[in-house]
Amino acid sequence: MVHNRLPPLRPAPIAAVLVAAVARASLVLAAEPTVPAAEQPTPVGPASTDATGASESAPETSKDSSQINTTIDKPESNLPWRDTSLHFEQTVSTQTVGLETSPQLTYVPLYEWWLSFRPRYYFTDKLFASARFDYYKDFTNAAQTTEYRQDIFGDIWANLVYATGVPAISKHTEVSAGARLRFPTSLESQGEGVYVRAGALVGIKQVIPINGLSAKYFSNAHVALGLWYEHPFSRATTPTNPNLDYTRQDTEGMSFVSDQVSGTTLVNHQLVASIDTGLQITSKLALNVDMIFFNQWHYGLPSTCVATLTGCAAVGTTPGFGTTYTVDTWFVTSIDYELVDELTLTLGYYNLTNEIAPDGQRRGLVGQDNIWWSPDARIFFDITANLDTIYEWASGKPTHPPQSQNRTATAPNGPLGSSDL
Repeated sequence: MVHNRLPPLRPAPIAAVLVAAVARASLVLAAEPTVPAAEQPTPVGPASTDATGASESAPETSKDSSQINTTIDKPESNLPWRDTSLHFEQTVSTQTVGLETSPQLTYVPLYEWWLSFRPRYYFTDKLFASARFDYYKDFTNAAQTTEYRQDIFGDIWANLVYATGVPAISKHTEVSAGARLRFPTSLESQGEGVYVRAGALVGIKQVIPINGLSAKYFSNAHVALGLWYEHPFSRATTPTNPNLDYTRQDTEGMSFVSDQVSGTTLVNHQLVASIDTGLQITSKLALNVDMIFFNQWHYGLPSTCVATLTGCAAVGTTPGFGTTYTVDTWFVTSIDYELVDELTLTLGYYNLTNEIAPDGQRRGLVGQDNIWWSPDARIFFDITANLDTIYEWASGKPTHPPQSQNRTATAPNGPLGSSDL
């Protein structure tokens, strides 16, 4: 299969941003004065709940291979592009570090980098547009690519989201709804003949105060539910590539030129459901646990027959090959630590796998084949640079007053993290 190569990523601006964020963190940690207990500022009242759940209306702090996010409840910035972030993540498989629950037949180590730029623009306090640009680099030989250590770009995501509080339910409740487009800039989408993927998303999030939103420890927790529907517009119901021309034979023994990549049908409808939970342990430390379900309905196989001397003979399918409904499960858990306002560190684990185990049985909660671990499970370390706060620090012109001690827990993002759903 031949693909058009995409332009290479320019690493210099990304490196500059990360260096600036690290420098800022070093200065703060080295120069931050100790304030006597008697002079500690009095925490302000309950913070607003910037809850987005699975609709990406909260600031993101983690990955496409990983998490969801740690939202700090601070006074809103006046910047229209506030909550814009840059993510740098390193990922290894559990097999690479020797943490698999059972030995595998083949040792395939994986070490991967992931960069994700997440711009956002607010038209009003409740209506915003956001996008997502992903780049991947496999430094081992685990990726199924044509070239060794090939540069891989993901699809471009574009969202228009409306999020608002629901005081009739609770002052800590927020709902959101929006539209999403995914443009086929990845090799996978180009190889499938996809023009664009379009869909809609809805979410609801509830923040649960524990010791009070201004408490030093265990101030609050949250639970969020999200749904995301998507439909692809493509050239055919099976993967096709116009650059791939090879000779095949039809049922009548005649040769013809085909651009079909695979006999497996494409996904016709996808419904993603997410459950996002988080606990704010301290003002800077948060625990996140998420479960995401990818429900996919593929195009069905058409009925056909082959002409024979005695008539038309129906063509059968291999048992199980005609299955059109599949489910993938994605378990994500992480610890987020806000080093400074400009920089958040995340250490986590995720397992993205099909619900059907190698033995043909459904994965359960216990046993050797379960939803918590598979040979594809990974450990990740993510660095999130909050570009709006870096800009404010670098320009010396903060666009909002000093933030309070109030914070609300959120969760991770990942290749398809909850804040992306």
